[in-house]
Amino acid sequence: MCPDIFDKKKYFSSIYSFEKDDISLYPELELKFIPNFYFEHYRETKEVVYDLYYIGIGLNERIKILENLAHLLPQQRIHFMVSGQEKENSSALLFFSDYISYEENLSNVMKSKCIIDLKMDVHNGLSFRFFEAMYYEKKIITNNTDVKNYNFYHPDNILVVDYKSIDTVEVSNFLNRDYYKIDNDIIQPYSFKVWLRKILEISSN
Repeated sequence: MCPDIFDKKKYFSSIYSFEKDDISLYPELELKFIPNFYFEHYRETKEVVYDLYYIGIGLNERIKILENLAHLLPQQRIHFMVSGQEKENSSALLFFSDYISYEENLSNVMKSKCIIDLKMDVHNGLSFRFFEAMYYEKKIITNNTDVKNYNFYHPDNILVVDYKSIDTVEVSNFLNRDYYKIDNDIIQPYSFKVWLRKILEISSN
């Protein structure tokens, strides 16, 4: 939880969090839970050219995990992009300092079979990656166990792992299984359009 929220609460009628734990940890804020979402405006059919895709801030711990994944899964087509590091590219990682547009990121998602999600220790809520993966029908590998509590979770689509002890056979079997198609009645409520409607409806009450 950002500490600035406490001073700014007086300016808002409602405050929302994608972290379920925040609601019980900070009862004085009277938080309302709402998960992240996906945007519907950008969708194309693209050839899959990556087996595993990741983009994010190049924290040292994340870099170690990604390099280890690339080492353990050399047969997979990997595209890992990390920012904020003045390093030379390697066979595992592509370092960048320039701006990467959201559209470019989504294009890479659509060209990928599976997305890598690395949960930060300070967060338990689901990142946007889960909802984008669901919308674009992509698999996702994550260390966020809370995803099993969501109605779109399916073991053929989402593999929960401990990145410190990766089972390469389990990962390979997961990637080789067909994607389990999620019913649109489950997918649609996680769109930005529905998310915004919920925010406006709750705030007006």
